[in-house]
Amino acid sequence: MSEDINSIFRTVQAETLCPFARSAIITFARPIAADIPLSEAAQQLHEDFTAYAKEGIVAAPDGLAVSLHNTVIGDDFESLTSGFNVLYRELKMLDGFSEEDIAAEDVEDPDWRLVIAGQRFFSIVFSSLYSPDNPRYIPDENMTFILDLRKISQFKPVSRIYPKLFLVFP
Repeated sequence: MSEDINSIFRTVQAETLCPFARSAIITFARPIAADIPLSEAAQQLHEDFTAYAKEGIVAAPDGLAVSLHNTVIGDDFESLTSGFNVLYRELKMLDGFSEEDIAAEDVEDPDWRLVIAGQRFFSIVFSSLYSPDNPRYIPDENMTFILDLRKISQFKPVSRIYPKLFLVFP
């Protein structure tokens, strides 16, 4: 991971309204190349999520951060939303879920969480594609971060205090 990405993310982490993300010890997934298709990004992320969930969950940090160039996920807020949905679907398919299983999930339910390799994650997306007044906006003009925290039992009360921050999807 480049020092620039680390620096950008650490600034985002320090300034977020989420008290858990702010104090979390975070590790990074492998960098995603700016010119790969979303399906290849999903394959790489699935490998990283699986390794994190299966091999390092006991001694691992609190969460896994993923950096994506906006060229991979989208170039406006609408494409961020649709790109994240495609990424989620690809991750679930790689994890062995059927299209029917995925379609049956209610991602609008406040108790819904991303599940990869049997581990539930609480996902927060930070991106330059949000409007500047959004708490998940980052000033780097070509970057999106997906922060997946694994200590999800603590989030429910806070999600009621900061509902705009805790929408799972962009």
